[in-house]
Amino acid sequence: MGLLSALSAFFSKFPNFARRPGWIAAHAESLRLHRFPTEDEDGDEENLRRPSKLRFHLNFKIIFLIVGMITATILLVKFVDPPHIKNLARPQASYSSSVVPMWASSNTESETTPVLGQSSFDFAMYFPAEGNNFFPLVASYNEPPRHRPKTPLFVPFTRNHNMMRQTILGYIASGWPREDIIIIDNSGTADANNLKLLSPDNPFFLDYDLFRYRYGVSILQTSVLLNFAQIQNFMLRVAMARHWPYFFWSHMDVGILSHEEETPYTSFYTRVLNVLDEAEKGRISGKKWAAKFFNFDYLTLINVEAWRHVGQWDVFIPYYATDCDAYGRVKMLGYQIDGVHAGHIWDVNNFVDDPESRFFPPAVEPKSEKDSDSANHTSEDNAPGSARFQALRKELQKIQDAKMSDSKGRNTWQNMQKGGKGEPWTYDPKGFQVAWWEMAEDGRKLFRHKWGEGGCDLFEEKKTIEDMWKDVKDEK
Repeated sequence: MGLLSALSAFFSKFPNFARRPGWIAAHAESLRLHRFPTEDEDGDEENLRRPSKLRFHLNFKIIFLIVGMITATILLVKFVDPPHIKNLARPQASYSSSVVPMWASSNTESETTPVLGQSSFDFAMYFPAEGNNFFPLVASYNEPPRHRPKTPLFVPFTRNHNMMRQTILGYIASGWPREDIIIIDNSGTADANNLKLLSPDNPFFLDYDLFRYRYGVSILQTSVLLNFAQIQNFMLRVAMARHWPYFFWSHMDVGILSHEEETPYTSFYTRVLNVLDEAEKGRISGKKWAAKFFNFDYLTLINVEAWRHVGQWDVFIPYYATDCDAYGRVKMLGYQIDGVHAGHIWDVNNFVDDPESRFFPPAVEPKSEKDSDSANHTSEDNAPGSARFQALRKELQKIQDAKMSDSKGRNTWQNMQKGGKGEPWTYDPKGFQVAWWEMAEDGRKLFRHKWGEGGCDLFEEKKTIEDMWKDVKDEK
């Protein structure tokens, strides 16, 4: 009780406690460091263990509560992505003021972030690039500038993986940032490609691992097979959802090279940035342009706000002539479609062998991530206008010439692969080709029904918006 005596003497110095002499005694039970048995307790071992059991049960409950709280926190972090919770709120800004900054950060980590983001939270069918070290390495003279605007590039895919591979490598080799490239998987095969259920000879096969882990590009699936007009509407819708004022899209049957034969040398992508800079200045100043054509629409820059006024692509004209309808309405509404230039763009129906070595100079790949910074291109064949470039340019030109003179048509590449019959979500390859052409022909008929007899250039033929469906009688 020495401790109690000391406490009593200490508190007696305070007036409030001095007037209450029984306070210490009344609370002595709770202040004791050791508990001794009372007269009613015999002090045997069984009774002495009771307080220990009580303390054990209390400690167990506290531990159980702490473990439960930690588990709940882990599950919350795992299944809810906090940075994206803000996306659930309805944006308050108008279209004109809600445009997100379209400039890449100088921060190295954010600079290489895929243009649609790194998480699949926003898109259940979005598969971003994975990793940091991608190959082949871009030639030093074609590397994109560190401080640049974002340049989202959609490349829709339906059939022929090798053709898509050649197109993507051409853009990367010419300087287009990998993180800005998005393949649209419009194969109509649901999740068969990302689950690796299709064989390489299946026309709808797409190698997700190759594009995401080696080439560093992202893939966005369509929920179902879309026709050409629907793909155009889909790209516009994604751009609107991301509040992009512009985006690029490309056909997948093209060959891309910079003008390496010219001096002074300017890369394909740098020329694209120059076109974009002029286009954005015009858009901001009120110039009415809807699209910029790089060698017709093989590569196209789209002004999203203009298409809000033009409206949707006509999905009942699914393929051929749907561009005549859309671009005709663009011109009728006073918008311009300008022809611009950035480099070589070939319209091809075949692909070169070993495209990585053909589009990129020889390079030493690092053995590990630690060695990645020391990976340098060899000096051999690493300059504009090299023998490698000259040979590739000659071959791509030869392929384009063969495509233009092919008696079977321009799109024989779509029907190259014959395998995959019976595989998950795979439309019969032969039947697909027949159905595709029948739909295309029906679309041409509908175009004539919609606008009357005439050619593709509606604006040149003095057509107006009032001429649309003019000959169709009202249904009773």
